[in-house]
Amino acid sequence: MKKTTTKLFQSIDPKVYISLASLLFLSLVVFSFQYSRHVDCENAKYIIHSDEFLVNKVVEFYDNTEGAKSSEWDFGDSTAVDFRQRTLHQYKKPGDYIVKLKINGNCVHEKSITISSISQQTGYLPSIISPDVVTVGEIINFNAQKEGGESREWSFGENGGTDALDQNPSYRFKSVGEKRLH
Repeated sequence: MKKTTTKLFQSIDPKVYISLASLLFLSLVVFSFQYSRHVDCENAKYIIHSDEFLVNKVVEFYDNTEGAKSSEWDFGDSTAVDFRQRTLHQYKKPGDYIVKLKINGNCVHEKSITISSISQQTGYLPSIISPDVVTVGEIINFNAQKEGGESREWSFGENGGTDALDQNPSYRFKSVGEKRLH
């Protein structure tokens, strides 16, 4: 008995092999290109900063996202898009603006900012006179000074609601911890 051997794939045209190899090579090139542009969209790091968000005051925009190769800032006020990683912008009118940052042409992040025409530093908010450190159970006297102020509403940070409405309230803190007065 004579054994016959057959070559596997002998009837396949060599052009098929070349086509498959070309397709594999092209896929690797596309994958490498996409991988080099990859940014973890969930962990974008960017800063929108200003001493005061006021009309005609400078606002700084800075994209510090790891792997970012391009940044595209849309300031939400119908001005031209800015393509710099770090840029400055001034808003001409007060209002709420949606700032959009597009990273590497595909990750889009939005943040709302409010531009005011009234400075917080020049008398918009009252001056609050109070001790820096208090003891639980101790009665603390507060004072709010605001020229032209018509009403006051105090929240001492313990119950989430309004605690007093007068200019010089007294309050006794019931729990330990840092409190934020409103």
